[in-house]
Amino acid sequence: MKKILSAILAALLIFPSAGCKKQENSPETGAVSLEEIEKIYETDPNAAAWKMIESMSLEERIYQLFLVNPETLSGGFAETEVTDAMREGFTKYPVGGVILFGDNIKNRDQVIKLIEGMQKASKYPLFVAVDEEGGTVSRLGDINGVTKQPAMREVGDSGDVQRAYNIGKTIGTEIRALGFNVDFAPCADTLVNPDNTEIGSRSFGTDPSVVSVMVENMVKGLRDGGVASTVKHFPGHGSAESDSHSGRAISTRSFDDISATDLLPFKAGIEAGADFVMISHMVNESITKTNMECSMSTNVMTNILRNTMGYTKIIITDSLSMGAITLHFSAGAAAVTALEAGADMLLMPANVEEAAAAIRGAIESGRITEMRINESVARILKVKLERGIL
Repeated sequence: MKKILSAILAALLIFPSAGCKKQENSPETGAVSLEEIEKIYETDPNAAAWKMIESMSLEERIYQLFLVNPETLSGGFAETEVTDAMREGFTKYPVGGVILFGDNIKNRDQVIKLIEGMQKASKYPLFVAVDEEGGTVSRLGDINGVTKQPAMREVGDSGDVQRAYNIGKTIGTEIRALGFNVDFAPCADTLVNPDNTEIGSRSFGTDPSVVSVMVENMVKGLRDGGVASTVKHFPGHGSAESDSHSGRAISTRSFDDISATDLLPFKAGIEAGADFVMISHMVNESITKTNMECSMSTNVMTNILRNTMGYTKIIITDSLSMGAITLHFSAGAAAVTALEAGADMLLMPANVEEAAAAIRGAIESGRITEMRINESVARILKVKLERGIL
């Protein structure tokens, strides 16, 4: 850990925030020695994260909130290597993370080189994420050295808890060897509605107690395999009608029903150590209290997930490029609304520059405070520290 912290903090000292003097000559920016950060981290990782924030410009902090695909940074299509345009993108948009999809992945050596190149191009170490659930959602199943996994419904139906753990550990170990440090898995959705095709066999099943124990063990397996895990799609997308990729997905279940079923697997995953909770774009007025998506809802993210369930790590939206959002919000409005409601990270906004500009504008107008941004960045940096990414 000391070696990792030394490397990142050395970078901070060499490349001071835009518009600031070097740290050693600028006490107001929070000058801090490597030894001090190391000492703080040993006893209080949260305090170490806050100390690091003092070295970052507001622009850098805003962009840490975004997790994007490589094409957002390069302006290209189906990127499989780090280009000059992508390097320029990392400089212009110092994002908190990237996500790779099937079009970005050709073979083992190529994906390792791509990830290494992106980490080298980024001033701050990145979350590098992938949707590797098993079954129908597998971006890496055809890569040499990555084991194809069954649909999670098959695992749930087997009743074999150890199998869920083993799958998680195998996925974690194998994707970590490629350079990934975040898996957007497992699905913690209970399949309440058998006609729900967006979730379907991605769920461990229809019984929340079965789903809970499977989620718990897969989260533990992923963690032991060396990657951060993500329970999704909070507060449970398994009852929704329609598909949020193309438009609004609606659920009419009561809050009491959701509490008694859908929330249980998320609680199990959180208690097992999930580093991310991904928020669904589902609409359910009994829990959002408005006709807005859960990913835009203060009641869902702040009141239920943070305050009632006590979740302290990273809340990330589902992709903000999905039809459920783009049909009703501009990129800027979606970003600001989600942050106001309690999100920490914004996944794949339709336009990252527009989204960042809207956040800056909201800070300047007083709609969002700079402290609110700092709180999310602290959670992001703390997870990066704990997972050995920084």
